[in-house]
Amino acid sequence: MQIYFAMLVFAFTMAISPGAGNIVALSNAANHGYKNTILFILGNVSGFVVLFITLNLALSEINLKNSMALQALGYLGAAFLIYIGYKIATSAPDISIKQQNKRGFLQGAILQWLNPKAWIVSLASVSAFGLTGHTTQIIIFAVIYFVIGAISLSAWAFVGSKMQQILKNPQHLKLFNRTMGGLLIFLALYLMYNLAAGS
Repeated sequence: MQIYFAMLVFAFTMAISPGAGNIVALSNAANHGYKNTILFILGNVSGFVVLFITLNLALSEINLKNSMALQALGYLGAAFLIYIGYKIATSAPDISIKQQNKRGFLQGAILQWLNPKAWIVSLASVSAFGLTGHTTQIIIFAVIYFVIGAISLSAWAFVGSKMQQILKNPQHLKLFNRTMGGLLIFLALYLMYNLAAGS
């Protein structure tokens, strides 16, 4: 039981801490409302679970931890976060404009696959809990992270949705979008720096 409690604490700490998914959920809910962010949340946690299980299966065959491909994927993911950050920062300062793109299920899932933090969390959990080859524990951790991840993203989205009243002012919304986009770009650059420092 102790290992499952440790998994719970680990999942909560990783899921609730600021990251690409949380920032996008907050921004999307602030612009489009909580209900219009639910599909993104489900896609994001589903994307992580599929990534986590796939990584565990792959680690049974090869050592991804020392793979050059993994580092290249990290840079690609960081570049994708910069693109998302730019799109958020430059989005129209009017929440009534229908042309604004809502982030849906597919965007949420893809974000995890190109999110260096998701890869780091997956690999860290494999190392910390020795999950490779233990199917039952892999499934339990995946379920734990799905539930905790959904709750954490929902909390961020809820906060974002409560900001809608303030953000009805176009100037406030413009500043908010630039701040959220800037945070995402900063996060991506920080991840790139860590990748370069670790190489």
